[in-house]
Amino acid sequence: MRLPLLLLSTILTTAAIALPPGTVIHHSPSSSGKFIGSPSLCILPNGDYLASHDFFGPKSGEHTLAAGMIHRSSDRGVTWKPVAEMKGFFWQGIFVHRGAAYAMGVDRHHGRLVIRRSDDGGSTWSEPKDAASGLLAEGEWHTAPVPVIEHDGRLWRAVEDAMNGKQWGERYRVRMASAPVDADLLDGSRWTITNPLPRDGTWLGGKFKAWLEGNAVAGPDGRMWDIARVDRPDLPERAALVEISPDGKNASFDPSPGFVDFPGGAKKFTIRKDPSGTGYWAVVSIVGKRESILGTPPAGIRNTLALSYSADLRQWETRSILLHHPDVARHGFQYVDWQFDGTDLIAACRTAWEDGEGGASNNHDANFLTFHRWKDFRNRMEMLESPATTYRTFTTEEKDGRVVAIKTRPEASPPTWAKDVSKQISPWSGGPDPAKPFFEGPVPFVIKPDTAGEPFFKHNHQPSVAWLDNGDLLAVWYTTGDEKGTELTVLASRLRAGKTEWDPAAAFFKSPGHNMHGSSLFRDGAGRLHHLNGMAPQAATGWDRLACLSRTSTDDGVTWSEPHLAAPDYTTRHQVISGTLVTRDGTIYQNCDVSPGPSGGTALLVSSDHGKTWADPGAGKPAPSFTEGGKGEGTIAGIHASVVELTDGRLMAFGRSNDIDGRMPCSISSDDGKTWTYSASPFPPIGGGQRLVLMRLREGPLLLVAFTSADRTQPRARGMEFSDGQGGSFTGYGMYAALSLDDGKTWPVRKLLTPDSGEYDGGAWTGKFTATRDQAEHAGYLTCTQSPDGVIHLLSSCLHYRFNLAWLKR
Repeated sequence: MRLPLLLLSTILTTAAIALPPGTVIHHSPSSSGKFIGSPSLCILPNGDYLASHDFFGPKSGEHTLAAGMIHRSSDRGVTWKPVAEMKGFFWQGIFVHRGAAYAMGVDRHHGRLVIRRSDDGGSTWSEPKDAASGLLAEGEWHTAPVPVIEHDGRLWRAVEDAMNGKQWGERYRVRMASAPVDADLLDGSRWTITNPLPRDGTWLGGKFKAWLEGNAVAGPDGRMWDIARVDRPDLPERAALVEISPDGKNASFDPSPGFVDFPGGAKKFTIRKDPSGTGYWAVVSIVGKRESILGTPPAGIRNTLALSYSADLRQWETRSILLHHPDVARHGFQYVDWQFDGTDLIAACRTAWEDGEGGASNNHDANFLTFHRWKDFRNRMEMLESPATTYRTFTTEEKDGRVVAIKTRPEASPPTWAKDVSKQISPWSGGPDPAKPFFEGPVPFVIKPDTAGEPFFKHNHQPSVAWLDNGDLLAVWYTTGDEKGTELTVLASRLRAGKTEWDPAAAFFKSPGHNMHGSSLFRDGAGRLHHLNGMAPQAATGWDRLACLSRTSTDDGVTWSEPHLAAPDYTTRHQVISGTLVTRDGTIYQNCDVSPGPSGGTALLVSSDHGKTWADPGAGKPAPSFTEGGKGEGTIAGIHASVVELTDGRLMAFGRSNDIDGRMPCSISSDDGKTWTYSASPFPPIGGGQRLVLMRLREGPLLLVAFTSADRTQPRARGMEFSDGQGGSFTGYGMYAALSLDDGKTWPVRKLLTPDSGEYDGGAWTGKFTATRDQAEHAGYLTCTQSPDGVIHLLSSCLHYRFNLAWLKR
């Protein structure tokens, strides 16, 4: 996704912001003392989006003259620009009525109830000076950006007064404001506000602390409801259904049927009726299964955002997980306001996330306003706690050149990588100081199995690695006697938190009689670990025709869902390569070799629904010519390519072979991989037995890891100049890292990745080598992940290196 120009400028200057999911609309660092609050979102009649927010915190002025901002997007949320700075703007929500934009809320913390109008797309707004211009009620009021709906000839919006004492919670009394649809909404006399309903502290067994931030919802039977957030100290979370009379004058509540189970009900939520006429949807900050055992009040857990559905407003079903971060303390997705946009759901979120400036101080005091789009939301069914019972073995049924059925084989006892795995969430806080240079290794991760009957051959190759929420690393690769053989099996090993040696390997994924060529492990940003794998037909040798299978895990790789047929046809363009890209809007790009040969390019399998369905934009397109300035449809220059998302939303890839002017090829796409433009990169090409890594680090820079010489049999055939750290330079050979601080335009930092001494066995096509100050490992299939503590974990064919950004820059 593209970023606002101001933020993009900041990134290019500092290269230090680790961006949250979605598109950043606004960033306010914790050090400012002004936190992001009250996100709101609406769609203007011309199709532009408006997003608003206020500021709270010690330097915000929220208790005197509160401030906020209005932002507009004219390209459906791809880019945003601020269009208005607001004063007297707090807990306000924006909506559109009869062609005009309105903002309704209070003018300060517990201030007066006000409304204002904009007739120019949010650039200028009326001022609520008196009862004729938008001052709706004096006194102390509370609210949030909640839905404004039209029903039975009136507009309805939930509010609370804060005039029942001074203690948070008990002071709030739920109410509903309404006005005729044809009224001048700035005329306070046209608004009706119900009687106030105070909370009763004896309800819910004496655990009822507050109700607030209600939603105006018209029920299936046409009755009007205020569905309010319920604050209580423990689970289950609830919501309160307060009935509103048709004339908007009376609010009433019966606690017996009025409290309903509502995951996410202890935090602000937004409910909207499906415009198709079927049911209701809510975006909620739920308490996940892991967090439910922490003993923390549910209002303080905001790290998982979910989509819920109800047919009747009383029975709610969590349909899918939209966003998730394993850390509860300093990460949050909260107070989401959202709208229907065709088959998509778009949202503005108050997000607490790291930002290169200390991050959010806690999950409540958010530092980002982010925009999100979830495509085809009605068909999203991705859950964190999905059923997963099988471990690693399955059989297939094939017909007409494709896989038509899969049958899994549950096992009596788990393999080594699934035994005694910690279920605790790790803060990843015990690692090296990210400000100090750190390098360690390499150590072998390919360890011979210690259990009888486990497959293990001489050739171990093509790894993939992912960090896990519990502090572990999980790596997979294949073992075989012959790369074309049907004995080729995917193995796995786990490096457990706090340990220095990897577990012995064990089989991870195998269908007997099939060559299981090509694997990728990756995280999707919503709490799931994914595994994609290629598979050749029964008894076929080689990997010229492959199907592609996928599965997921929600328990740190212990159990896995049954394999899903991501691409069931045995054909080309399906050889899975490690380095799957998940973009900021959640789209997954799986890189796959086009053909089994040493050249031909890389295809992309693309999923916009978290891996449910996949499409290849280059399928059936002509083979491109990989030349300087050349263009192609759906194919990247070079095999084993690695892809990154640039800050302006374009995709960039580097690959092996298909060299351009004697250099590693670079491919750029401005249309999500449909077409590509080719050029020579500044780097030397790589060759057989080598695979590169291209990724974005958490701190912002792009990282490339590759090799100086394309001939693995002559490691010193070609070198590269590196800084010696003392003002001079030297020629180095083998594996190196390069950093770009400007999205790939220049690569000023280059570092030879060597431990400086030692004898090592790189396995596979690398073999044994001696590391020196100027000689690093000379070959290997690389894969990489960066854990939350900032440590970069680089795996070659058999070895594991650990280092950080500070070491690369030293």
